[in-house]
Amino acid sequence: MREIRISVSTIEQATAAARQGAMPVFSLRDLALSAVTGVQPEQLPGDIPFGVLLNVPIAQTQLEKARTITQKVLDAGADILYFSDPAILSFCNEQQRKVLVYRPETLLTSPQDAAFWMEQGIGGISVSPLLTKSETTRILSTTEHAEVTIHGHLLLSVSRRKLLSAWKEYYQIDLDPLYHTGLAIRETTRQEDMPVYETDYGTMVFSDFVLESFEELSEFKQAEAGFIDGSFLDSETLLETLKLYQQLLSGESCLEAINDYRMRHPECSKGYYDQKTIL
Repeated sequence: MREIRISVSTIEQATAAARQGAMPVFSLRDLALSAVTGVQPEQLPGDIPFGVLLNVPIAQTQLEKARTITQKVLDAGADILYFSDPAILSFCNEQQRKVLVYRPETLLTSPQDAAFWMEQGIGGISVSPLLTKSETTRILSTTEHAEVTIHGHLLLSVSRRKLLSAWKEYYQIDLDPLYHTGLAIRETTRQEDMPVYETDYGTMVFSDFVLESFEELSEFKQAEAGFIDGSFLDSETLLETLKLYQQLLSGESCLEAINDYRMRHPECSKGYYDQKTIL
């Protein structure tokens, strides 16, 4: 694994991540499937390498806006531009496509998927984090420029419907749900609270657990990069998490620190690494 990429909410987080040797990834407001704070293209930094999430499906009426924003991100010097909609691919020439990384969150699930997208001349793909370890390593063994999500709440559901706004209106609640990171929902048949995040784009529901991959990092050594999702993680936790993975990546032994981290973060889980999801 060559590097760690980490989604951030602020310039301060981005600068701190870059100092630790990671690539910060910004989320474009209302155009990213993420719960980190979104930014406008004009706010992107000019003094550090960075990536940008622009991975929502693009509606027909949004094509020109998406084209303009894509060009602004490329002009700002983004090293990576994450996308999921083929429209973004069509906006880029052969050279610009090398910056693109296909990240459809849960949908890239096989070596055949990866091969198809790499044949489009893009710079890489991001493997679904809902796969088992064996399914993940199978894709890594056949794909040179593959990224794996190694840490964070996993995105489980996306809808253009504004669930929280509808709930607010129905129950006459005095709360603005837009861009609120402190809300969660619970299924009637479960006891776990799942973080939920609403933007002008729609509603996203995330896993109640936080995926962690401390032991798996060595098994994913064929991956080009590991991705840490900063959604719902405070700055201190985010940077501590990054430090541990960077130490592992450099070959340091930090088992005691990892065990202490797990004690303080019981929400950490191996997710679907050892059993297939029914999602």
